[in-house]
Amino acid sequence: MNSSNILTLKKSTFDNVNVVGTFLVFLYVFSFYIVGPVTSSILAGILSLISLAKSSRSRRWLLKCLSTRYFCGICAFLVTLITLCIVYSLAHLTFDLSYLKVLVAQFVHLLFGCFVMAWLYEKYAVTVERMLKWIIAAYIVQGFIELAASCTPPLASALIYFNRADLVHRDEGSIRGLALASGTTWSLGLTYGMVFIFYFSIYLMRKINFLTVAGLMLLVVGTFFAGRTGFVGGCIGFVYFMLFSRKALHKKLSIFVYVIFIIAIICELAIIFFPEYVEYAVQFLLPWALEPLFNLLDGKGLTSASTNTLDEMWDVTPTIQQALLGTGHFTNEDGSYYMHVDIGFTRNLFYWGVGGYLILVIYALYLIWPMFKNRQYRAMMIFTFLYLMMCEYKAMTIGFNKMVVSIIFLLSFTQILENKCRRYL
Repeated sequence: MNSSNILTLKKSTFDNVNVVGTFLVFLYVFSFYIVGPVTSSILAGILSLISLAKSSRSRRWLLKCLSTRYFCGICAFLVTLITLCIVYSLAHLTFDLSYLKVLVAQFVHLLFGCFVMAWLYEKYAVTVERMLKWIIAAYIVQGFIELAASCTPPLASALIYFNRADLVHRDEGSIRGLALASGTTWSLGLTYGMVFIFYFSIYLMRKINFLTVAGLMLLVVGTFFAGRTGFVGGCIGFVYFMLFSRKALHKKLSIFVYVIFIIAIICELAIIFFPEYVEYAVQFLLPWALEPLFNLLDGKGLTSASTNTLDEMWDVTPTIQQALLGTGHFTNEDGSYYMHVDIGFTRNLFYWGVGGYLILVIYALYLIWPMFKNRQYRAMMIFTFLYLMMCEYKAMTIGFNKMVVSIIFLLSFTQILENKCRRYL
């Protein structure tokens, strides 16, 4: 059965395939906390494993997925990186194993992801296009959760149990911690940027109408509560769309007409039915989300509190010796970033120098490489990888961020299974 457009009200949109697929992708990618160290990604893996264990055929299929060259290659990379973490911490006598803990957690996360992929492919013979649509749908659902939490304080407070973010102080204008995810700030905003690129490729490349643009606006709403980095991905997605869409220029630019029309409708309805929420949005949400634009209009330049902090971090650079050999430091004793720097490029160099960082980059390329083999989505994935490399300018991203790795793993594994790529099987 062909996957349907998630924005229509057709019956096929809400069938078991799309509901179950989106549900499992939501659990796996957002990996919110449930009880103690147990996250929703572990729950998704356990549910998939229980289902696969019911028959000998399913168990053989699971073993085949676990023994694919792609997954074994991931394990080999992670073992290498974990070994390097131990070597660097011992060589520099720092005994800083904080990076190692992240990599071990990632290994466990990908193992459960393999369970999820094995079940989804055996059950539904999932395709790359369908997986992309499930990922997009999961982020649209997340946007609704954020929106509901922003105007419902009890719900916002309840989410704290699952995301373990600091309590939201609306009186201070904070809108973070509203998502049902383990990472409600950088990780969520970062991956919203990826989903923007996917959305332009899957939907707007094919059809531009009120519904498809409305879906784009739902992603914009979700990004408002997550982080401005997502809008960078949105801009890159738009550039990708303008370069590779075969639609006429006037048709491409019609997106802006729809956006203005949709915003006008939303504003009118919100003012009529939710005047208190409009006041909250004007006082807190918009000033935070559009802080760079507001500062530009005030004559302060295209800056924000986060960009100012980023500029300060870029003033801290490793010496040549540190860049070559690293320092073995990843975090300080109090748990803060070493040298109080979170920039991906700099922080990796501080920890294990250019050699360790190069292996991490190769690992990130290995994760995404199967998708480069897909001609239909090759350009989309190249733009996605460039976006992720750009985000290294701000924080740890490639080969490190769990949400990013989750999405890339799901897509690459689907590509391998769907097209039976012998090199990776």
